This record gives sequence, structure tokens and C-alpha cells, in this order.
Amino acid sequence: MDIAERVYETLLNTLESEYCIPWVEPIFIPGNSCYEAYCDMHSAYERLRIRIGAVDEDADAEEIINCLLKHGKIVALEMFRYGMLYQTKKDEEQPGA
Repeated sequence: MDIAERVYETLLNTLESEYCIPWVEPIFIPGNSCYEAYCDMHSAYERLRIRIGAVDEDADAEEIINCLLKHGKIVALEMFRYGMLYQTKKDEEQPGA
């Protein structure tokens, strides 16, 4: 697992503690806005299932959720990559910094 993936998984609080990056604080914990938004999504999904009379998961809603989660991960990894690129460029501007 590369550093970007480890940062992402540490942020989501999905790694065993020995694999977490110590300088990355998990955001997928109660009280964090990311966690709260995810919980709100699940609540909305449950209301949707009730409204449409779905006994089990709704395939279309599941696909929407999975695509949005994939989208979020892609954006997060790209942001990390650009952050690394930015740091490289800053280091080139200020040798020895």
C-alpha cells in the first residue's frame, strides 16, 4: 500500500492501529463532520427504502452510493498527489528548506 492509500485509510479509520500513520488524524469518527455526513446519508437511504417499499437494499441507490464513495476516494488520492507535487515544487524553489 503506497503512502496515499495509507493516508486515505488512516483518515477513514479502517486500518489496524499499527498500520495507521501517526500524524494523520482519523476523520471517520463520531463528532467529525465526515462521519456525520456519512450517517446522514445512511438515514436518507433508509427513508428512501421505506418510501419505495424496498425490503432489502435498493440496487440503484447502492450503485449511486458506491460510485460516490469511489469518486470521493479518487478525489482524495489526487489531492494527495497534488499536495506531494506542490511540496516538491516548493522544495525546488527553496533549496535546503
